[in-house]
Amino acid sequence: MGAQVLAEGLRGNTSLQFLGFWGNRVGDEGAQALAEALSDHQSLRWLSLVGNNIGSVGAQALALMLAKNVMLEDLCLEENHLQDEGVRSLAEGLKRNSSLKILKLSKNCITYLGAEALLQALERNDTILKVW
Repeated sequence: MGAQVLAEGLRGNTSLQFLGFWGNRVGDEGAQALAEALSDHQSLRWLSLVGNNIGSVGAQALALMLAKNVMLEDLCLEENHLQDEGVRSLAEGLKRNSSLKILKLSKNCITYLGAEALLQALERNDTILKVW
């Protein structure tokens, strides 16, 4: 519920540049609400959702946000429940993103299949500078 309330508040915000929302267990539902609110956000450059129990459904929503958002430069999704399916979704979003420079995915459950999808996306994305 907290993430949904935060998302609602973000819809009208035009100045926030950094948002760190660590260890709040927002889950997939909260990630969806945040992603929808941030899709067209014009000032947010750094988003950290470390340790929030985000899985494949949340990753899919964040991927849609990446495809639309033209300002976000740093996305941290460390210590979530991302698996290959979620990373494949993120990779699709990265193919259409032109602003993200840093993507942090450490301490998730990603195998070589997810890594391969990510590598293919990076071949088509020339703005990403760091992934870990």
